[in-house]
Amino acid sequence: MQDLIAKLLKVPLAGKLVGAQAIVVALCGVLVAALGLRPAGPEGILLLAVAGLSGLPITIALVNIALRPLRQLEATARRVGEGDYDARVPDTLLADRTMMRVARTFNTLLDRLTEDRSRMRDLASHVIRSGEEERTRTAIELHESAAQTIASVSWQLGALARDVSDQELGHRLLLVKRLTEDVLEDVRHLADTMHPRVLSDLGLAAALTQLARKVQAESGVRVSAKVERTLDKCIDPEVAGALYRTAQKAVWNAVHHGQPKSVRIWLFARGSTIRLEVIDDGAGFDVKTAECNRRRGSGIFGMRDRLALVNANLIVESIPGAGTRVCAYIENQTLAAERTA
Repeated sequence: MQDLIAKLLKVPLAGKLVGAQAIVVALCGVLVAALGLRPAGPEGILLLAVAGLSGLPITIALVNIALRPLRQLEATARRVGEGDYDARVPDTLLADRTMMRVARTFNTLLDRLTEDRSRMRDLASHVIRSGEEERTRTAIELHESAAQTIASVSWQLGALARDVSDQELGHRLLLVKRLTEDVLEDVRHLADTMHPRVLSDLGLAAALTQLARKVQAESGVRVSAKVERTLDKCIDPEVAGALYRTAQKAVWNAVHHGQPKSVRIWLFARGSTIRLEVIDDGAGFDVKTAECNRRRGSGIFGMRDRLALVNANLIVESIPGAGTRVCAYIENQTLAAERTA
């Protein structure tokens, strides 16, 4: 009996309404028989059944209209889950007022979520911008102060090694000089990692080309860069910094986790959109699984959030065993004006 009740409760709403209406008609028939009333033959019974069931389509239609906000609420929640935070449940004049109150409450929650995201975005933008400025200042200090001081010490050690008469002491001085040169190289490498001067001096295209050479020299993986240098005049410094950090993260992720034979960096324009793509032929991965994994997906979230601060978007496509494609793209007003001129 319990199984039958459970199955009946799972019947769709329209089926329940049909069943309820049929029960009402049957009860009317039983009542007529119990009162000793005699309908005019089979035609009377058929007329009674038709009269009882005639209102069923109208009932179903009214219930569907009343419950429409629930379906719209489900569709809106799905869109929000996919990243469309501007989605809202629309008003329906004929819908049940209680259902519409639920929908409006959901819209209010979404409005507050949007406001909180905006505040968090402004805060994150400030933090990232401040961090980038601090890294730039530190890199400049390392380049122009620490590196020059170490280079001067190295030069002095070389001169001292040539001037001393004690051969053993001269060898030791040369050893210290080589160690100093290694430290100097490390300082320059650290400064370039924190903020590549070529990015601010020569632009994004040159910085991406240098990144490709650097990663190839350090990893042994074949890394190439194909860039449109004419785009530098269209790209703001903040956008250039976000695109460069995205390329840097994507290339090193590919080298460290994908074991690729080759990686390609591509900067180009398509219409009024500037696109940066990093494509490798490595092991690949399941994107959805990685995004659900907080540790594995943190790199994707970091790139996406940094790009969002400059109104850019990120697409990550990967298939296990078939490589990965990371694409950052942004609409550029300068390019749009040139295309329409």
